[in-house]
Amino acid sequence: MKKHIAGLVLILCLFSVSFTKAYSSKGIDPFPADKAFIDSVYNTMTLNEKIGQLLFVAGYSNRGPYHLKNLRKKVTKYGLGGIIFFQGGPSRQIHMTNELQRSSRIPLLIAMDAEWGLDMRMKDSTFAFPWSMTMGAMRDNTMIYKASARIAQHLKRIGVHFNFAPSADINNNPQNPIIGNRSFGENRLSVLTKSRAYIQAHRHNRVLSSLKHFPGHGDTSTDSHKTLPTIPYSRERLDSLELYPFKNLIRDTLPSVMVAHLNIPALTGVEGVPSSISKGVIHDLLQTQFNYKGLVVTDALNMKGLANHLKDGEKELAAFMAGNDILLMPEKLSIVRKYFREAYFNQVITEQRLEHSVKKILRAKYWTKLFDKPFQPISTTAVYDDIQTEEDKAIKRRIFEEAATVIKNKEKIIPVHHQKSKYAWLKLGDQDATEFDQTLSTYIKYDKLDYDELNRAFFVGRKVKDYETLIVTLHQDTSNPWKPYKMTDDEIDVLETLAEDKKLIFVTFNSPYGLIQLDHIVPNMEAVLVMYQHTYDTQQIAAQILGGALPARGKIPVNVSYNVRINMGEVLHGCQDCIGYESPVTMGLDPQKLKALDALLSKGIDKHYYPGVQFLVARKNKIVYHKAFGHHTYQKKQKTQRSDIYDLASITKVASTTAIIMKMVEQGKLDLDKTVGHYLPIARGTNKEDLILRDILMHRARLRGWIPFYKDLILGNGRIDPRYIAKSFSSRFNRQVADNMYSSEELEKWMYSQILESDLLDSNKYVYSDLGYYLLKKIIELLTGTPLDELLEREVYAPIGMFTTGYNPLRRFPKERVVPTEVDKEFRMQTIQGYVHDPGAALLDGVAGHAGLFSNAVDLSKLFMMFANYGKYNGQQFLKPETLNSFTQGDLRDVDNRRAIGFDKQHILGFDGSTCRCGTRSSYGHFGFTGTMAWVDPKEELVILFLSNRVYPTAKNYKFSSSYIRAKAQKIVYDAIIDKSPSIYYPYGI
Repeated sequence: MKKHIAGLVLILCLFSVSFTKAYSSKGIDPFPADKAFIDSVYNTMTLNEKIGQLLFVAGYSNRGPYHLKNLRKKVTKYGLGGIIFFQGGPSRQIHMTNELQRSSRIPLLIAMDAEWGLDMRMKDSTFAFPWSMTMGAMRDNTMIYKASARIAQHLKRIGVHFNFAPSADINNNPQNPIIGNRSFGENRLSVLTKSRAYIQAHRHNRVLSSLKHFPGHGDTSTDSHKTLPTIPYSRERLDSLELYPFKNLIRDTLPSVMVAHLNIPALTGVEGVPSSISKGVIHDLLQTQFNYKGLVVTDALNMKGLANHLKDGEKELAAFMAGNDILLMPEKLSIVRKYFREAYFNQVITEQRLEHSVKKILRAKYWTKLFDKPFQPISTTAVYDDIQTEEDKAIKRRIFEEAATVIKNKEKIIPVHHQKSKYAWLKLGDQDATEFDQTLSTYIKYDKLDYDELNRAFFVGRKVKDYETLIVTLHQDTSNPWKPYKMTDDEIDVLETLAEDKKLIFVTFNSPYGLIQLDHIVPNMEAVLVMYQHTYDTQQIAAQILGGALPARGKIPVNVSYNVRINMGEVLHGCQDCIGYESPVTMGLDPQKLKALDALLSKGIDKHYYPGVQFLVARKNKIVYHKAFGHHTYQKKQKTQRSDIYDLASITKVASTTAIIMKMVEQGKLDLDKTVGHYLPIARGTNKEDLILRDILMHRARLRGWIPFYKDLILGNGRIDPRYIAKSFSSRFNRQVADNMYSSEELEKWMYSQILESDLLDSNKYVYSDLGYYLLKKIIELLTGTPLDELLEREVYAPIGMFTTGYNPLRRFPKERVVPTEVDKEFRMQTIQGYVHDPGAALLDGVAGHAGLFSNAVDLSKLFMMFANYGKYNGQQFLKPETLNSFTQGDLRDVDNRRAIGFDKQHILGFDGSTCRCGTRSSYGHFGFTGTMAWVDPKEELVILFLSNRVYPTAKNYKFSSSYIRAKAQKIVYDAIIDKSPSIYYPYGI
């Protein structure tokens, strides 16, 4: 061994001569420390401990007690400088760190590769921020700083002081197998500024960062883990590109640089010598020419790019003599120590050389406050909550939003518009696309194409001929940045065929390099949207960009192909007053408090308040909570989905009748202070003639609550009056009441005669009534000449984009999508599913002014967002603010009546079970008999929707009303508001 070392010593002696001057030259010291303290620590160290400080070995918290025992032995025997952790979990790693720190006389520097967060090495409940390539697409670096700060805080939380990140490699080779998505891109200035933001955030949080992979690993087509990649370019080229970020960032008090294993003859002066052991690269270039004074770290010494060239001990000594301070992942510690001791005693390693690196490591430990006080064990309490917070999620989502890149947008086909084209959607790739599908359905109606059928050429033309615009999305696995991004030949063939004949919008949830295969197709596409990664967030964001709810500001950070070039990216402006999706914290709501909704709504199912429920919360036009719980029935055969359609019951009064009346008032077609008789001839001569419309809408017109028309149709012995009801459709019985049940036109006349002949109450005090809304429907249809359902579709629902909202859902949707209501054992003798629950509305072909409307929560939220925005939605003013104010302010003089014009309000005097009494005085909404609620608070820009089928299997479910669950859910939302102003609220709640 000594003879072998002596031969190597002669070769390495060349290094020792020039180091003396380099070490004494001036430069920026990234680790200001108490010199006397560092000297005192150094002077207590043995030679073995000094050598040990240079060595960082690998730790794995998923390898059990034997591995920990072995690591602890290495720490004590060799006096290691640090540990670099890999696979495992936060709690397990904390326990290991505590044990190892207790075992070490000198505190250990704990390190990790965490370029995009702890998730890079741990998959156990840790958080992943977007990759550098994704962040490279952003025009602004603010979110990079915020993400880097949180990564640093996550690392500190589990006891890590040193992050081997970021990658400052300029990835200008699309075939690079190891860097790729880990790079900020191809533009040298962009890589520089984004790396600087990352490094500064770490420094401000006292976590060491390490710029890698010096002198630049971006333009390689091989992986240094497996072989020695070659960078064949001239020094001039390297200076202008690869070295540019490094030499500029060194001026920024850069804590550490990691040196790659690369063959760069222009810098090493020799072919085949790895840069990580090259004096020309490290000492001459990095430390002398660039005057770098921070830590120099080798890339892992077990990588084949170096290991194939030197033996154990040789490579570590060569790396140290070339100028590295930290030797990362040496394999044979006993051999390394022998090599270093022999070199020291042969004066190849001088005391000055050893002191230089060891003291630099000690100063780094001092800077990270490892010497501040005796080691305190790191707590595992709430660690998982601390390393994946709502703030983290909001930052991550914002990065994805800022990065989204529209490469082209011919004829401004994005945003899509539900009234301008007939759309179809085709999903490619092997990953789930549920979130994209559900979010896109918020903005347009479309049919879904089947890839397996389209893949057969015979079907392509036939299947797509009816559609004007096709949306094709590519969903591939991006669980790590090295996953392949290539499409199959069959997918490319289908895409090529579709692009030739149809307007095509293409969305890829993967690296922009995936577009290399599609370069010949891109010119035939109308629009291309690059999302960079496939996640829940990116699916939702992409759909919102297509729908116009979010802007797109990203730009391609690399050159991909002839038709996809660096910096391509059209800026799209999202609308400010249309529906979108966002994290609660971004919209001023406490996500932790909102989580109480999950427990409350689930409890409602367990207690049989309802079989299932949809609940939606939106603030400032963004949906922040939208979930479905339970099943359609207690038999649990079909889970409740967010897209399911519910019977809204009396929400119809505001979402249908009141909504269209407000427009008619604005248009001068209707005067609320006129009488029923003024507009409705059939009311003249009856006691309803002089009823004022305003009083009807405020439920103070002395009308009875309701008339059970259906009871007069039951003749006994299960028979239904055959004059008005039949089991089959005919020209006379042409209005469907339920399955195998039809009513006649004569029935409607009879019903209206019953209403007009009914007695009025003695007092005009508040009595909630359906009867006036029968009359209002007649007035609306008479004045407009259009049936109520058609009028609403044309004037309100279609322009707003409410695709599921309307009457008689079975005429537009499959039955299984509509949630059943009551099992009617008295009149219709069947489970009511897809037909209106209210029997009076059912007898009128399902269309009435008081009931009959169906919708899901997301579509209904569009209407109520329009209300919350004082009549404006998606850039269009549907109603004037003064109209909404006049309809929703209520009559403060009438303390017994909580009704405004059409709308419900919070009771002035106290809690009555309807609302939580915790909203602002401007809030309003309505409730429905089937277990529904729609609530708006314009002051808080808040919308709350509660849709359930509490009447299943019977309307005699009193648990629901006595539980006050709607009011309790409402209170949870209000309690979650972070920035509310108490002065505008009612004084007390539930």
